[in-house]
Formats: sequence, structure tokens, C-alpha cells
Amino acid sequence: MSVRLSRLIIGGVACFACVTMATPFFAQTATLRLHAALEGDDRPFLCADRATVGLVVAVLARAIEARAAGDADKAQRVFELAARLQAEICTRPAADDIVILRCKLDQRDIAGTNVTLAKISAVMRAQTSKGEQPFFAWTYRGIEGGAASAEDAAKAQARWCADGGGDDETVRPSPDLVLRIQHRLYDFGLHVPRISGELTPETSQALTDFQKWAGLPATGQLTKATVLKIDATPAPSSWAAIAFDGFGNYSVISGPTRRSSEADAADKLRRRSRADFKIASVASPRCIAIATTRYRERTGRRRTTTYTQAFTSIGDSANSAEENVLAYCGRQKGGGECVARESICAVAAGAGPDRFDNKNIPVNAEPPRFNREVPAVNAAPPRFDPKNIPANTPAPR
Repeated sequence: MSVRLSRLIIGGVACFACVTMATPFFAQTATLRLHAALEGDDRPFLCADRATVGLVVAVLARAIEARAAGDADKAQRVFELAARLQAEICTRPAADDIVILRCKLDQRDIAGTNVTLAKISAVMRAQTSKGEQPFFAWTYRGIEGGAASAEDAAKAQARWCADGGGDDETVRPSPDLVLRIQHRLYDFGLHVPRISGELTPETSQALTDFQKWAGLPATGQLTKATVLKIDATPAPSSWAAIAFDGFGNYSVISGPTRRSSEADAADKLRRRSRADFKIASVASPRCIAIATTRYRERTGRRRTTTYTQAFTSIGDSANSAEENVLAYCGRQKGGGECVARESICAVAAGAGPDRFDNKNIPVNAEPPRFNREVPAVNAAPPRFDPKNIPANTPAPR
């Protein structure tokens, strides 16, 4: 093989084992070890999915076959094509990225040359919030057992390779898919500040949080397993929301989903205020409360300015949410006295109190309760009917 061709393979079609010019590129040099960090020429291009690296290898196979057939000119042209293709659709790791060999997926014999497909992981310094991400690559070199301890190797094998882990490929983040995933993540209660159909850093962080909860590799990427898990996971069935502005106006709503409850609370607030507002929400069975404070400060010789502040906090009951919001208000207020305005609990459909109708009150019916929290059973005495007193009944209170 010519020196020129060796240089092309080293500098163009990057692989795990790009060799020196004095060594034929198909020679079996020292093997690589699973779960070990890769350095120098062992660091491959990072391909997003197995199909991508398979496409590169398919073009590479034509070059190897042309070389085996003695057509050096064709082999060189196809090697150059493979190099350009890989540079276009895969990513070269930066010097400070951490690249680790994880799984041996497949090994192919192409005209007497072994080409091995592998799954790797990488921590990209430019995307540290995504954590350790999965990628795919190929190499001429062999792959043998792990360099880590038996326990660590078993954990890494279970996370990255077991149960079809090597086939959990990333999916194309089309705007429609990302929009649907953002809606779902938002309804789960995760932080998705903007639902736009774009895979933003905040969306990737929400994906990472969901993957950690679901026991999936926390990559922050859209994979087949992640999408299936998101679709199969039910979101909380009821939410409570409070919309409030900086003038003391607010509205409280309980609804079946996070988006619907927040939208209804915002719509209700807009009917009485056109000011900018914020929304706080909580999922069943928790509760949320709002407190406000108002005070005046002298801002000039003859001028005073009135300030209004609003605070929200959550709790396991309406009372605890109210206590929490008063404590929070007391720590953060700029002045004035903290006043608890209202509390609301997210209750499942049908679990809340019936609508009160003063024209249709059954005999001995419980009195209406205007607290939005679901009351305890028999928390209040029944309506007294002097014409219908059961025997041995206690005296009315």
C-alpha cells in the first residue's frame, strides 16, 4: 500500500485504530478494551445512530473490496468519499471530550479485513448538561473484555448494552415530535420554559431528568426507548394553578392537566387585569396557596409609592400550603404584613365538593363548604331538621 493512501486513511476516514504509515491499515494491532477511555488516534468520529455508522461502513466496504481487487485508483476515490461522508454526518470529538468504548455490536469480514461496529459514550464539554451521551462508531481493531473492575463492568454493561441497549438509537428530533414531547414533559411537571418544537438546552435537561426517573440512560437525547416511555407514562390527572400579577390580582383554578389549569387561571385573571402575570401550579394530591403584602415608601419629598408583592408556595394540605407561603412571604417581603389570600388543592375529577344549590337542599344535608380543599368525612354537623329527629340522636350543636 502506498504512503499516500495510508495518509488518507489516517487523516480522512477516522477510526478507532488509524495506524502509522509503516503499518498496513488492515493489520490487527493491539486490541481495545471495553469500558476504557479512548485517547489519541483511538478516538473515533461520533455518529448519532447505528444506521449512520452503518452507511459509512457500507461505503468503506466498497473501498476495501476495490483495493482487494487491485483497483487502487477506485479504492482511493471511494476512501475519499467515505471520509467526506463521515465528516459530514458524524462529529469529531474535541480534545477535552471524554470518549469511552462501551459495547461491541457487530464484526464484519470484508474481503479479508475485519471491521467492528461498536457503541461508545461521550461526555461533551460543550454539552455537559446532557451528561454521558450514546454514540456509534467503527474500528479495524479487535475489542476484548473490560478494563474496569468486574462490578463496574457489569454495571456499565447493564446500562449500555443489555436488553437491546445497543439498539436504543436516537431518533430525528423533528419539530412535531419535539413539540409533542415538550407538551408531555411539561404536563409531567418538568421545567420546560418554552414549548416551541425546538430541542433547546432546557428541553434536553428535562429529558435528562425524565430519563433518570425512568431508569434510562440519562443522555438528554430523544431515543426510541425514551419516546416510548414518555408516551406510556401517565401524567398527573389533576392540577391546581394560581395566576397572579404585581397588583394583588389573582385567580385560582383546578383542572385535569397542567396546561389546561394554567390556561384557565390565566384567562380568568385577564378578565380583571391586563398587567403582566406569573403562574404557579402543582399536581395532585398537593395544594398551593398565595399570600400578598402591600406597603408604602416615601420616594420623594411629597411623593410616596405603594408596593404590592405576591408569593406562592405548596404543601401537602391547604393549611400546610398556607403556612408555607406565609413563612416564605415573611422571609422575602420588602415590607408590610403578609396576608394569606387563598389556597387550592389539586383534586381528582369527581373528588371535590358538589356545587352548592341553595334552592335544592336535601333534608339533613351537610352545610356547604367554601374551602377549596376536600374536607374530611363528617367534619361538620348535618343540617338540623326539627321535624325529623331520629331516636336517641344527640342534641343539635
